[in-house]
Amino acid sequence: MGRWKDLGKRFVILFVGFFLLALASVFMKQANIGLGPWDALHDGISRQTPLTYGQASMAVGLLIVVVDFLCKERLGFGTLLNIFVIGLLIDLVLEAGLIPKMSGAFLPGLLYGFCGMVLMALGIWLYISAAMGAGPRDSLMVILTRRTGKPVGLCRATVEGVALVLGFLLGGQVGLGTVVFTLLGGPVMQVVFRLVHFDVKAVHHDTFKDTLRQCIPKKGPEPGRP
Repeated sequence: MGRWKDLGKRFVILFVGFFLLALASVFMKQANIGLGPWDALHDGISRQTPLTYGQASMAVGLLIVVVDFLCKERLGFGTLLNIFVIGLLIDLVLEAGLIPKMSGAFLPGLLYGFCGMVLMALGIWLYISAAMGAGPRDSLMVILTRRTGKPVGLCRATVEGVALVLGFLLGGQVGLGTVVFTLLGGPVMQVVFRLVHFDVKAVHHDTFKDTLRQCIPKKGPEPGRP
């Protein structure tokens, strides 16, 4: 029973993290002063294809998970759920109009963007701490952090820089806010991680097999045997 309770708690943490990440993405989009790196890529893809903003996020996630697999990163249920749940939540929140779009003025948009960066850092902390498999994009960050020994903020900035260039080339919304979000995204995440005393390199993620093993009760000794 304790095993199921622990697993259920981890799934709750995972999905709360996903929801915060979806809200973060919507805040960045509705700031209307330029999108963050990954969001610019998703926006560019949605402009060039029939995909919605959330569906573009899913497509990018699926592509990156292949790279993560080739780099032998530990993948789990959280990795795949990240791809589909966050993209779906983004489209739902946008459709519901829960977060109004800013007029384009820089300071109000910057406030939205800062909220998005903090929510993103909190969301990453929660779902990675659930240890059920890092999301595709953050697995790249983890891979770089482990293999180079460089700070997590620097590795994140590198990955997001590549996403930003691709998004710009595809016509994604890029503006002054994009520069701010790109430069401050990593540092904000590092500050949040320090405040919650979280070390991303110390997390040992469960693979699909690890999680399934927790769902299968262990067999006790047969009657009459020690």
